[in-house]
Amino acid sequence: MLVTAKATIRTLCMLTGLLITSVSLVHAQNIPIPKKSGTSASSVKLNIEYDQSLGTAFYVDMIGLASAENPFAPEELIDESTYRLGPTDLIGVVITGSLTLNYRAIGVNMEGEIILPSIGTIPVAGLTLMEARQRIRKEVEKEFRNVSISVSIDKPRPLSVHLYGDIPYPGRVSTTYGTRLDNPLLRSLFEVRGPDTEVASGTSVTKILYPSFLDLPGLTERVDDLGNAIIAKPLTSVGKLLNDRKWQLRSIEILRADGSVLYADMYRYFYGGDLDGNPSLLDGDQIKIMSSREADPRVSISGAVNNPMEIPYRNDDTFGLLLKIGGGYMANADTTSYTIFRPGKEGITRIQVTRDQADFYSKKLLPNDRIIIGKSELDANLYSATVVGQVDAMGIYPIREGKTTAYDLLEMTGGVDPTALKKAAYIVRSKLPVVDEPSLMKSGFRDVMRGSDQMVQGLSWLELEQRARKNRIYLDLNQVNQLKSTYIMDRDSLIVPRDMGTVYVYGQVEKPGFVNHQPGASLNYYLNSAGGYALASDPKRVYVIKAGTLAWSEANDTKIESGDMVYVDRIMLDDNLQRRSFMRQSQSLYTTIVLSVISTTLTVINFFRN
Repeated sequence: MLVTAKATIRTLCMLTGLLITSVSLVHAQNIPIPKKSGTSASSVKLNIEYDQSLGTAFYVDMIGLASAENPFAPEELIDESTYRLGPTDLIGVVITGSLTLNYRAIGVNMEGEIILPSIGTIPVAGLTLMEARQRIRKEVEKEFRNVSISVSIDKPRPLSVHLYGDIPYPGRVSTTYGTRLDNPLLRSLFEVRGPDTEVASGTSVTKILYPSFLDLPGLTERVDDLGNAIIAKPLTSVGKLLNDRKWQLRSIEILRADGSVLYADMYRYFYGGDLDGNPSLLDGDQIKIMSSREADPRVSISGAVNNPMEIPYRNDDTFGLLLKIGGGYMANADTTSYTIFRPGKEGITRIQVTRDQADFYSKKLLPNDRIIIGKSELDANLYSATVVGQVDAMGIYPIREGKTTAYDLLEMTGGVDPTALKKAAYIVRSKLPVVDEPSLMKSGFRDVMRGSDQMVQGLSWLELEQRARKNRIYLDLNQVNQLKSTYIMDRDSLIVPRDMGTVYVYGQVEKPGFVNHQPGASLNYYLNSAGGYALASDPKRVYVIKAGTLAWSEANDTKIESGDMVYVDRIMLDDNLQRRSFMRQSQSLYTTIVLSVISTTLTVINFFRN
């Protein structure tokens, strides 16, 4: 009984002390606090409150809350066994016993200490959360007995990492906990340019250019503290950065504060989506980025993969890793084997790897290895082509790409209908070659015009014609040899138009439109049927545009057939007339000016003589 009474008295004394402390701290809120630069007295408060319904005392650090205005969303959870506390960390401490105390947003000051009301000052800098919990427990037990302690991070402090090497913008970068390497890395390679300020309607508009892959939340079209509008515009893309291969982005060295080293692979992250290639940063990390060299070894993967590419080599490269970076297999890929072409002193060695080998995916690659993934014969039925128009049975037919001919495809349809305009058939090819065709415009006007009588406008039309027709293959169904030598590709469309028995006459004629075709009829028949020449027509510039190929020919030298077009050009304006007129006007103006100057000079001379 005596022991129980003593314990009860001790507990009552503790509660009384805590209540007195709480009342004192509440009254302390009304004590004037001297103002410091940039801080108001009302922003520094100590709040300990007791909730009777919950039976819990609460303390909120208002200074900590003021520094936590911006929300924080870490990508990964904080590991209490590895994260070490430091200045500006905001932590929560919960003391559970006969009375529960909740301390939220307690800031670690610049001396590495936290201040807990009723407990005192506790140094925690450099401690993990587990170690901090033990130290806080030791201090709390000086005042309270039989309590449990929990410590958590309310908001981690900013991290400082250091980037160096052959990069445009080396130095220290401050970022948030959980940030991965890509964010500070890209900021060290590209400058956020600006500001480029314009003044519009009395408001200053600041334009900032930044790489498109940087995450700059809230920057686009926002207003800064001075009321100026800020508009952010992207500069480039990650794909261009990786394809340029200017820096060694597959072997970025990260030196940790504890002396450990790891190597990041941005290709593995951006192309393969592998987070291991883009590690989360820790405070004090030193990041080394070097420039690429022409002699650096490479590896490649191509064939039936979604994203064939050649990338810098790493000594831990395997087939499985490159397959992931290459976007995985295509639907028609042969997944049972692949081929490695390995260059060496004796030449190029061909290595066939099959799925029954244990190291099929883990096959280690050597510098300059080339991986080729073939197509599966079992998936050949994936390919198809469409036939529409004047055939016995229109539809979508199976083909063997590169083996089925136009002749074979027409045979599948049951043949061509007698109403077809056979010489005007054509294939529309939806899958164009990857290789960029040479362009007249890219060759330069001087080279193109050197042997031509075309005007600039004519070359422009020629370029437009090249762009419009490069996915078509024209066929004359009467030419069996042509049909048997034309191979069909996946998703081709063969169009067989109807013979309407007409010729289209247009241009400088009185009644442009369709005219019934008459075999053997002359040009005059079609022109007269269209109302004859118009006032601005040029009878010397009449052309026949052939059905199907759309080839232009002189009307008097070409047989007009069904489906053809007859075009009557207008009288060409002589550009030299305008040039000569301008020169005559210029000469007249020059003569007038000279005569005026002479007249003025004579007038001045006569004035001084008199």
